Amino acid sequence: MPWRRIMMIKKYFLPLFILLGLSLTVLSNALANTVPHIYEQRTFQIQGKGNAIEIAKKQMRRSWSRYEPTGIYVTQGQQLVINLSSDANAYAFIQAYALHGSGNSWDETQFKLVQGDNTITAPKNGILYLANENSAGSVTMSVRGGSHFPVFEKGYHTRSDLAAMLNKYPSAPYIEFVSSKGLVTATYKTIADYFFQRNAIEPQLFLQRVDDMIAAQNRVAGYDDKPGVHQQDRHYLHMIQDTRGSLYMYATSYRTAYVNDAMKLILNGQHWGLYHENGHLQQIEPMTFHNMTEVTVNTFSLAAEKVIENRSRLTVEDTYSKIFAYLNQPSQNKNYHNQPDLFIKLGMLHQLTLSFGEQFFPNLHRAYRETARDTIALYGKDQIFMYLAAKVSGYDLTKFFEMWGMPIANNTKIAIQQLNLNVLDREIWKSTDTNPVIVPVLKTAANKISLTLSDEWLNNKRIVTFINGNYAFETYNRTAYYASMYKPSPYSSTVEYGNSNLAYGANVSVYLVPGRPGEAINLASSTRLASTIVTGPVNLTATENGFSGSMDLGLFNSNSRIIFFLNGRYMGESHRGTLYYMSSQINNNRLNFNAGVTLNNGDNVTVYNVPGSPGESIDLAKGTLLAANKFATADKNQYAYDNISLSLTNSGFSVTLPKSLYFSGNRVVFTKNGDYLGEFKNGTSYYLSTNTSAPDAVVITINTQLKPQDVIAVSIMAGSPGDSTDPYNMDALLLKRVIN
Repeated sequence: MPWRRIMMIKKYFLPLFILLGLSLTVLSNALANTVPHIYEQRTFQIQGKGNAIEIAKKQMRRSWSRYEPTGIYVTQGQQLVINLSSDANAYAFIQAYALHGSGNSWDETQFKLVQGDNTITAPKNGILYLANENSAGSVTMSVRGGSHFPVFEKGYHTRSDLAAMLNKYPSAPYIEFVSSKGLVTATYKTIADYFFQRNAIEPQLFLQRVDDMIAAQNRVAGYDDKPGVHQQDRHYLHMIQDTRGSLYMYATSYRTAYVNDAMKLILNGQHWGLYHENGHLQQIEPMTFHNMTEVTVNTFSLAAEKVIENRSRLTVEDTYSKIFAYLNQPSQNKNYHNQPDLFIKLGMLHQLTLSFGEQFFPNLHRAYRETARDTIALYGKDQIFMYLAAKVSGYDLTKFFEMWGMPIANNTKIAIQQLNLNVLDREIWKSTDTNPVIVPVLKTAANKISLTLSDEWLNNKRIVTFINGNYAFETYNRTAYYASMYKPSPYSSTVEYGNSNLAYGANVSVYLVPGRPGEAINLASSTRLASTIVTGPVNLTATENGFSGSMDLGLFNSNSRIIFFLNGRYMGESHRGTLYYMSSQINNNRLNFNAGVTLNNGDNVTVYNVPGSPGESIDLAKGTLLAANKFATADKNQYAYDNISLSLTNSGFSVTLPKSLYFSGNRVVFTKNGDYLGEFKNGTSYYLSTNTSAPDAVVITINTQLKPQDVIAVSIMAGSPGDSTDPYNMDALLLKRVIN
C-alpha cells in the first residue's frame, strides 16, 4: 500500500509468571489490544511508479493519478518541510479541489523536490500529495507542518476506526479512502452521512469492490506485468467529489469526478456511473471514432458490472429486443455510425466478447498498442478497428460488420482477406448474454490442429473435436484429453493435437457436447462451434498486377500436382519440383511464385491439389482446395477527396480543395511539423484565410515561414474546433508535403 505505516515499536515488559501463564493466542490478542490502529503518519515510503503521463501516452489513454496520499492538508501561507531521503524524481503537490474557496474543481500546484529538506509555502488551502516518478525502488519522505485528516486504508482500518477518525478530526474538510488500486476523496459530511446510516455497507467492502472493478477493467485493457507497452500501470485511479461542477459525473485526465450528492451513489461500489467513468480512464483514443467515445467505454463498464453484480445491463434493460429490431432491417436502412442509441451500438462490441470470449478485447487492445499510430491515422480509426478485430478473432468478420451496417472500405476487405483467416460461418450477430454463439479459433497445419479457447469456456464445458466425423480430442474443466494445452496469452488457452496421418482435405469440426468426458456423445443435441478443411501450406495474395505467394518446399518437391486457376481457368501448376508457366525462386525452405496477369474486381484465384501428372486431364471433383483469394479493387479512404493540392507562396503556402469538403461536417486541421496552424468545419474557418469564390473549389492560404524538411499536413480530426489536435484524434490524413 502506498499509504505506508512506519510502525513505532513499543516494548511491553510483562512479569515472567504472566508470560508463562498465557497462551500465544491470548498474548497476541493482548498485545494487539494495546496498540491501536494508526490514524496519523509523517514518514512515507513512496514507491517509484514511473511517469503517469508518459505511461498514458504509450498506452494511448488518459493519464491516471500522479498522487500518493499523505493524510495531511495545509492552509494558505503555511510552510511545510519535506525531507527526501535520496536523489529521486520526486514531487509534492498542493491540491485545492473546490473545497477551500477555489473556483475550480481541480486546482493543483506542483513542487519539484531535491534530496534533503525542501521548504514549500502553500499558495492556497489544500491536500498534500507526494510522488516518486522513478520507474522502480522507493524513497523515504518525511513531512513537518500541516494538519491531519482521516485516511481509511483497505485491509487495515475498520468501521470503528472510521468513527474514531471522524470524532478525532471533526473539522477536517476531507476524508480519503485508499485501496490497492484506487484512491477516493470526498467531503467529511458525505462520508459521515453515508457510512453511518442504517444498512450502509462496510467501508472495507466498498474498497474491495473498487479493486474488483479496476482489476476487471485492467483485464479488458490487456495489461500484463512484463516491461513494455502492455505493462500494468501502478498508479491509482482517483475518484473525487466535485462540489463546484455542474455535471453529474465525469472523467478527465488524472481522475473521475462525482458532483455533490452523486458521490453517495458510488460509495457502495455498485453503480454503472462508477464503472463507466473509470472506464474512460482505460479507454484508448483510437477507439473513439464516429461518436464512439460513449460506446467503447462501456466494454469496460460491462466487465465491471459482470464481476461485481453478476449481470449485464443489456439483458436487464432488454436492449437485445432493440438490437434485433435494428439488425432485422433491410441493409440499406442500417448505418451503424448514425445509430443514435448508444446501447444498441454497444451490442455489436459485446457480441464480439460473447462469441470470441473474454480474451477478445484484451487481445484487441494489445493489438492497438502494437500498431503504429500513423498507420491508424492513415487508414481511419473505424477501418483499423475492423481490421484488428478480424485479426485477433481469427475470423474474417466482414459479414458481421456488414450485418451491423458498419461501412467497410474495399481496401479494408482486401487487407482482411490477405490475413487468410477462417471463414465466419456462424451467425454471431445473434449472440446474447443468455445464448451466446460461441466461436473458438480453429487452425490446421501440416499434421497439426490447434484450437484456441477463451479461458471462461474451459470451465464445465465439454468441447469435442472430430476429424471426418471421428472423435479426435476434447477439453473439459481446463483439462485436455488426447491433446496438449498451453497458454499463448493470459486470457486464453490453446489445445494442440498432432497426427501424422492428418491429410489435406480432412474435415475438422468442433462441437459443444452435453455431459462429461467418457460419456456417450449425441451430436443431435450438440452445438457445432467451428469447422474447417485441412489445407496445404500455401499462402496466396492477389493484386491488380497478378497473384503471388509461397508454398512449402516439401509440397513443391512432392508427387502432388498443385494447379493454379483464375476464375476457373488454368494458369499453371507444380509437380515434383518443377513450376510450369509461372516465375519462382526458393527462399527459406519456401517456393515463392508469381503470375503476372491483370486482375479485375471480383476475380477469384484458387489453388488445388489434383490427382495425376502435368498434361493429364483435370478432375476438380477429386481435388482438394489448398488456397483461395478474391481480388477486390482497393478504394481510397472513405474520407479521401480528389483534387487536393498544395502550392508554395512567398509568405507560406496555399491549399486548394473541393468545396464539398469545406462545407462538410468534417473537422479539417492544418499543421506544420505537428503544430496547429488552423482549421475549418461546416464552412467556417478558424485562423485561415479562405477564398470560396470559385464554383467547385476553396483556396486556403496560410502565412507561415517555411524551411527545408518542414512537414505540412492536412488531416480530418475528431471533435470540434478548439478540441485537441493530438495525433490520436486523427481520423484520416488528406495531404502531407515535405518542403524541399
